Amino acid sequence: MLEDPVDVARLFCSALLDPVTNLDVLEMIVAPETRAIWGDFVPTADTVKAEGFEGIWNEETRAHGDRTIAYVPLLSKDDMGKTEAGFQIVLGVLSLVWREDLGRWAVFALGEPALPETAPRQP
Repeated sequence: MLEDPVDVARLFCSALLDPVTNLDVLEMIVAPETRAIWGDFVPTADTVKAEGFEGIWNEETRAHGDRTIAYVPLLSKDDMGKTEAGFQIVLGVLSLVWREDLGRWAVFALGEPALPETAPRQP
């Protein structure tokens, strides 16, 4: 399951709906080097909920020239992100990095797609 970036994004977002109860899951899903930045995940959860989070895109996009970075958009609840013109309303993007040392994908940023060179790599 943690070998598919969309599954990791789905698990992260599901756990984010109740960050207090799911703190252990959230801490496991993010890149170890970013754990301190996320804190207790409550402010992140509050922001995502306030923005009308409804779900995630069912496919990832890979960074140009770097297959170890994946991006998964978070969608609004306005008809699952579809506007009248058919465009998706994206609330933000989860940036994930494949960590060979962990044997899984790890979330390392939320917001704009993070540049590959900012990804925490294995030690």
